[in-house]
Amino acid sequence: MNVFAQDLIILRTGDEIQAIVNEVDLNVIKYKKFENQTGPTYIVDKSTVFMIKYKNGTKDVFTMKTEVKKENPVVNQPQAEQVQPATSIQSPTPSESPTKVIPVAVTDFDGNSYKTVTIGNQVWMAENLKTTHFNNGDPIPNIVDNGWSTQKSAAMCFYENDLTNKDLYGGLYNWYAMNDSRNICPTGWHIPTEADWTTLIDFLGGEELAGGKLKESGTMHWADPNQGATNESGFAALPGGGRYDIGKFDLKGYFGLWGTSPENDSNRVWYRSLDWNSSKILNHHDGSKGGAGSIRCVRNKPAEQIVANVNSANMPVISVSAEITNSQTGMLKIFSELSGVKVYIDEKVQGINVTQISGVPVGSHYVKVLYDNVIVYGEVIEIKAGATTTILVKNSGQIQEKLLNSKIKEQQEYKNNKLDIILSRGSSTSTKGYNNIFPGYYGYWGISNSTSTTVETTDWKIIQGGVKEISERTFATLTNNTALQARIDKEWKNYNSVIGTTAIIGLATLIPSMVILYDMMNSNTTDKPSFLFENTPDKKAISSKGQDAQIGWFVGCALPCFLSCTICLKYKEPSGHHISVENAANESQLYNNQLKKKLGLPVYFDVK
Repeated sequence: MNVFAQDLIILRTGDEIQAIVNEVDLNVIKYKKFENQTGPTYIVDKSTVFMIKYKNGTKDVFTMKTEVKKENPVVNQPQAEQVQPATSIQSPTPSESPTKVIPVAVTDFDGNSYKTVTIGNQVWMAENLKTTHFNNGDPIPNIVDNGWSTQKSAAMCFYENDLTNKDLYGGLYNWYAMNDSRNICPTGWHIPTEADWTTLIDFLGGEELAGGKLKESGTMHWADPNQGATNESGFAALPGGGRYDIGKFDLKGYFGLWGTSPENDSNRVWYRSLDWNSSKILNHHDGSKGGAGSIRCVRNKPAEQIVANVNSANMPVISVSAEITNSQTGMLKIFSELSGVKVYIDEKVQGINVTQISGVPVGSHYVKVLYDNVIVYGEVIEIKAGATTTILVKNSGQIQEKLLNSKIKEQQEYKNNKLDIILSRGSSTSTKGYNNIFPGYYGYWGISNSTSTTVETTDWKIIQGGVKEISERTFATLTNNTALQARIDKEWKNYNSVIGTTAIIGLATLIPSMVILYDMMNSNTTDKPSFLFENTPDKKAISSKGQDAQIGWFVGCALPCFLSCTICLKYKEPSGHHISVENAANESQLYNNQLKKKLGLPVYFDVK
C-alpha cells in the first residue's frame, strides 16, 4: 500500500483537501481526510483534480487525460461498494431551469429540517440555519445579556433575543461559531467560502443582478420597495438583520447579512449582504468577528464520495506518470491600472504590485488580485509551456463601485461628518412717510404719503452631516483654521469682559441702592427717623440735611446700577460672519476631501 502523510489534493475549482492518499486509480483517487484518519475512505473523480502535493515534496499534476501506469495490480480484486450522494448535481442545459428547490433534504443536530435549492452546480440551504448545537452535540452559547460585547469565542443568539424569530429568520452567529472546528453545519455541509459565493453570484449574472434573484419577493418580510426582488433562484433570502459586536441588534427587515468562512485579517471578516433598496449583493471586508449574522450552509462537493467497507490493505498500488512536470513552466504577466494590488496564485501570496511571475507550472491556476482587501480580479487561467500569459486588472467603473460597496461603514461616517455651506435667501420691507386712510362705503379714502422699500437678503450657514447647523467656532476647530479661531475667541473675550465688568458694577451698586431706598420709604421729616442718615436732635425724624444726603446717595448708587443693567440687556453677543462664504466653501471642500482620504473613500465619492 502506498500511503502518504498529510497530502494536499488541489481541485480544478481551487479548493484544497488535506488528505492521506491511499490509491490513485485510472479514474479516481481514494483518500482519507487528514483530520479523521480512522474514518471513512473517500473517492474523488480524477478529472476534477488539478494536482496532488505529497508530504515528501513531490507532486503529480493531472491534465484532463492523464496516463496511468499500474504497478503490482491485484487481479480480479472485488470493487468496494460506493455510497453515492442522495442528489446528483449537474449544470443546467438551456432547456432546464437553473434552480431546483428540494423540499426537505438536510437536518441539523437539533432536528431542524431545511429546504435546499440547487443553483448551477451547487446545493444551498434555502433557509437560514437555526441550530443551537455544533455538529458533535456541543451547545453553542446563547448570549442574551451584555456579555456579548466581551465574547471572544463561539456564540449565537436570536434577533432581539426573541425565540419567535427563530423559525423564520434563523439564528445569528458570530465568526467564532461559524469557523469552529466542531462544524456548525450539518454533516456534508459547510460555511460558504468566498469561492462558493463567487460561483453562486457569477451563475446568477454578477453582483449587479444576483441580489434581486436571491431575495424573497414582495414586502411581507422585506421593507418597501424590496428593489429588484424576484427570488428566481429559489434562495429566498430574508432580512434577518444582525447584531453588532457591542451587543446591539439592528437592520431586521432592511438587511440580510451572511458570513463566510475565511477571515480578512486578525480583526475583520468577510460578509455578504442584501438590502431592501438594491438588487445588488454586496461584499463587506470589514465585519467584526464579534458581530453576528445569518448562515446559509452549502453542500460539500459531490466529488467527495464515501467508499463504504473499504479494506485499504487490499488496495492495488498505483503510480501516476504525469504528463506535466516542474520543468515545464510558463510566465505570467500582470498589468494593473490600480497601484498597491496584492497578487495570489492558487491562494498563495506572490507579492504587492507584482508585474511578472516566472516559473509558473503549466496547467490551470486560480489567479486572484486584491486591492484594499477587495477582490478586483479572480479567474482561472491556463499556463502553457514556454509561453507568456497576460492578465489586465482594469480600474473600471464596475471595480470602483465594488470597492465603494465594500466600505458601507466608511460611507456612513462620511455622511455623518461632511460639511456643507447652505445659502438662504429672504427679503425685508421698510415703509417711510404717513398714511391717513379711512374705510368708506365704497372702499378706503384719505391721503397716503408713504413709500415702501423691499430689499433682498442673502445669508448662509454651515451644516454638518446634512442636518446639524454648527457655529463658525466649531467649523474653525474642524478645519484647523487657527486664525479664524483667534478672531472669534478675541471677540467673545471682549464681550465677556464687558458683560462681566458691568455685572460686577451693577451688583455692587444694587445692594446699597436697595438699602437706601428702604430707608427713604421708612423715614420723613415729621415723625420717622432714618437709620442711615442724620436725624433731628430729638431723634424722632430725619433732618433736612439728612434727607438731602439720603437722596444724593440713592441717586449716586441707583444710577450706575441702572446703567449697568441696561448695558447687560442691550449689549449683544458676537454675531455675523467671521469668514467669507467663498473661503468657508473652499475650506469645507478641503475638509471633506481629507475626510474621504482618511476613510479610504475615492475623492469623487459624495453623498447623493
